[in-house]
Amino acid sequence: MHAYLLIGTNVHALRGRIAAIIKNHDIKDKREVVLSKISDVRDLKLEAKLTKSVAAAYIADISAISREASNALLKTLEEPGEMTYFILHSASKAHLTATVLSRALVEHLPGPRKTKTTKFLGLSRGGQFETISNIKTREDALKLVENIAASAHKELLSGRDAALVLEKAISCHSAISANANIQIQLTDLVVSLRNKG
Repeated sequence: MHAYLLIGTNVHALRGRIAAIIKNHDIKDKREVVLSKISDVRDLKLEAKLTKSVAAAYIADISAISREASNALLKTLEEPGEMTYFILHSASKAHLTATVLSRALVEHLPGPRKTKTTKFLGLSRGGQFETISNIKTREDALKLVENIAASAHKELLSGRDAALVLEKAISCHSAISANANIQIQLTDLVVSLRNKG
């Protein structure tokens, strides 16, 4: 198969997998391709047929291309040039057609590594209380709350419902910044988090 479809949002895993594909196939020429119209696909198909060295076309967001361009791309994926590989990427399978999925080797990228913040949010309520009981300085408390807010913000951007966490983290940050009691504010934050046990 000459087409790989990499699905996921982990940028480091994406870069690593692209590098491995390039190395495994001894690809000499890799370039990112933007497909916004059918003529872009036709140009890509012609280049794929004419290339003299092993090459790869990287399409960064396959789910964003138009339906017409997607249909034109199918023929190119079915009959690629002998020396051409296609590396397609999408954050999820949700907006991809079944035909695109069937014409590529689909690989799901591993999720991002857990940070201290995601580990904290994944702890039981008792584990969170134990963690915050060890926080003694305003600076450490603010750092934790800022990281929780940043984590919630990322979840909002990825379509998850994290508005409550973000709201509580911002409120907690403001209170701690205004010299409120660190342990009381962090305890209130932990109690408000939707959490396990």
